[in-house]
Amino acid sequence: MSDAYLFENARVKSLETKLIVAQQMQRLLEATSKEDAFKMLVEFGIGGGVNVEGLDFDALFNAEENNIASLMRELNISHDFDAILLINDYHNLKACIKAFIMKKDVVGLMGEGITSVETIKAGVSGDSKALRDGMVEALKAVEKNIGEENVNPRSIDVIVDKAMYKDIFELLEKGDKLLREYFITKVDYANILTFMRCKKLGLPIEFYKDSFIPGATLSLDFFVESYAFGTEDLRKQIKYTDYASIVDYMNEDDLVGYEVKVDNILLQIFKAQRDDMFTSAPVLGYYFGRQSDLKLMKLIVSGIKNKVPTELIRKRMRELYA
Repeated sequence: MSDAYLFENARVKSLETKLIVAQQMQRLLEATSKEDAFKMLVEFGIGGGVNVEGLDFDALFNAEENNIASLMRELNISHDFDAILLINDYHNLKACIKAFIMKKDVVGLMGEGITSVETIKAGVSGDSKALRDGMVEALKAVEKNIGEENVNPRSIDVIVDKAMYKDIFELLEKGDKLLREYFITKVDYANILTFMRCKKLGLPIEFYKDSFIPGATLSLDFFVESYAFGTEDLRKQIKYTDYASIVDYMNEDDLVGYEVKVDNILLQIFKAQRDDMFTSAPVLGYYFGRQSDLKLMKLIVSGIKNKVPTELIRKRMRELYA
C-alpha cells in the first residue's frame, strides 16, 4: 500500500461533484435548438466560464480541453502521468505536420501536454533539438515519405501514432501499472478494430501490417494468421484471450457498437477502483471521465446541428463516469 497519490486523489475527489451526470446529458440530448444546447453547456460549467461570442461551440470545447489538460499537468507532480499528456503532444505534432506540409495555419490542437505547441511547431520547421526522441523519429519517417512522394494524412497519423505508443510503452515499463494496463488494452482493441475495418474494405494484408500498432499483448502474427479467413476466424481466436468479452461486439457491420463497448471497458478499468485512494485510479478515472464527457457532448451537439435523430445519437453514447 502506498500513499503516493493521496494528495492528487483528494483533490480530484473534491472535483467529482462537477462531473456531468446522466440527467444533464439527457437534457442536452433533448435540446431542441443550438441556442438551448449552448446555454446548457455554459450552465454545466463547460469551458470554465470562458467568454465566448455567439454560439461558438468549438471555442467552448477547446477551453474545456485546455482546462482538463491544465489540471493533469498540475496533478502530474512526480511525472507519473507523463504518458497521458503525451497523447496531447503527439496529437499536436500531427496537426503541426499537416499544417506545415499544406502551408496552412495549424488547426485542431489539443491542450498542451509535456511539450509546448511552440516547441512542436519549431521542431516541425527544422529545430527539433527540444523534441522528444519519439517525435524526432516520427518527423524523420514523415520526411522519408515526403521524399518518396508517399505522404498523406493517413500515413502521418500512422507514423505518429506508432511513435507515440512506443514512447508511452517505454515510459511505462517501470511506471504506473494501472496506466500501463489501460494503454495495452487500448492498443489491443485498436488493432482488432483496424483488422475489421481493413477486412470490411477488402484491403490487402500489407495495409493492415502497416497500420498495426506494436507493443501490446496481441502480436502481429496473431492477426496475420486470421487475416485470410476474416473476422469470424479472429473472433474464434479472441475467445481464448483476455478479451473474450468483446467477441459478441466484433461485427464488421456495426463498428460503432464495437467502439462504444471498448470505450466503456476502458473507462471501467478506473471506475472499478475509483474509491481506492492508495492507487492512481481516482486521478486517472476523473481525467478520462472528463474526456469521455466531452466526447459525448461533442457528439450530441454535432447531432443537434445536423438534425440527426435522437435515437441514432443515443446508439453512439458511452457510459458516464459520474
